[in-house]
Amino acid sequence: MAKENVSQIEPSCPVLRPHPPRYKKRILLSGIVYMHRITDFRMAASPHRNLLMFEELTGLRSAKNVVLVTTMWDKLNLEYQHEGDEREKGLKTKYWNTMIDHDAAVERFLNNSDSAWRIINNIVDRNKKAVLQFQEERVDRKKSLKETSAGQALHQDLNRMIERRNKKMQDPTRRSNSSGSTLGAQEPE
Repeated sequence: MAKENVSQIEPSCPVLRPHPPRYKKRILLSGIVYMHRITDFRMAASPHRNLLMFEELTGLRSAKNVVLVTTMWDKLNLEYQHEGDEREKGLKTKYWNTMIDHDAAVERFLNNSDSAWRIINNIVDRNKKAVLQFQEERVDRKKSLKETSAGQALHQDLNRMIERRNKKMQDPTRRSNSSGSTLGAQEPE
């Protein structure tokens, strides 16, 4: 089932297509922006999976072209600004450290044009072009999606989700409740 899911994802996502025409013509990216809401109290499962997938897509060689951006600073009350600072510090040391160690930049988007231009200028000033690890694997090495680092990470993630779902389905306390079966119900991850 997981293999079928991976193959269904490929055609619907432009970056996952086998031969991105811009890359084949050597039109490379100047920068890649990864955004994270500073209002999130912790790194939940989905954002963490997204970050891991992002790292597999870009590869560490392209980290120099990555700008890791925290957003929604304007949603924090001034009295909680220090909590935002602590969350950002936690992101840098626990989740983004590998990318930062490979020259990724960190910026804050403050929901204004000055901070937007600061992020753009960060990319332009670096004046380096990026070849995504995923592009290199798909186009240069002619790997199938499931053979790429990102495809393998996606496959492992799908298998973990299937295993969790199967375990939940086998647990008799989760199969039914007082109102009947929950087999079709959406369960939190």
